[in-house]
Amino acid sequence: MRLENKIAVVTGAASGIGYGIVEKFVKEGAKVVAGDITDNVFDLEKTFGDNVKSVKTDVSKEADVKNLIETAVNTFGKLDILCNNAGIIGAYANIDEYTEEQWNKVISININGPFFGIKHAVPYMKQNGGGSIVNTVSISSKHATPGSPAYVTSKGAVQMLTRQAGHDYSRDNIRVNGISPGVVNTGILKDVDDDMLKVYSEAIPMGRIGEPSELANVACFLASDEASYVTGQTYIVDGGKDTI
Repeated sequence: MRLENKIAVVTGAASGIGYGIVEKFVKEGAKVVAGDITDNVFDLEKTFGDNVKSVKTDVSKEADVKNLIETAVNTFGKLDILCNNAGIIGAYANIDEYTEEQWNKVISININGPFFGIKHAVPYMKQNGGGSIVNTVSISSKHATPGSPAYVTSKGAVQMLTRQAGHDYSRDNIRVNGISPGVVNTGILKDVDDDMLKVYSEAIPMGRIGEPSELANVACFLASDEASYVTGQTYIVDGGKDTI
């Protein structure tokens, strides 16, 4: 098992890619402290037993993220892995139509959340002799998307935060990388009709939408010692969409 005896924190863990990461990490031998803003996060303890500790967490609040990290250390004695996965798309509107409240909500979750996570995880990882941080970015970090100014801006920022942190902590044996999903079969698609899903699928060279488990597989590689010489990088996982 690639993550045997590793302790991980995963945000946005109650559903979608976050849930897939928790499932994969447990399968590979890790103990996971799962954070999410919804009460559904506590269902993970029922599903995965003693392998998971759940903490209700709003990643836009530094105190919540600090508590999540400290819970991992206090419960399991150390911290090896952090997955900053929590994020939102936010309102659909052009820049001139965006309200300050809508903008700040996306920025506070998508940028501040990973910043708080790295800030509070790094000291414990240094004490532990190193660690791995995996940020969930998006292919939207590279492409303008109609009606999503806050989202694409925030994900571009997370990609650069990944590069910066990867550089800054490389001598501490702390690797920081990202996974950049394309269209993935998560709750975000729950209101999309079959015709539109077909359009999405046909626009992807592989001809299908990705599954959370496929993102989790890449996150697991980056979190594991197999990626010991990889840092500051973002891996695109999109079925070839970015090649078009």
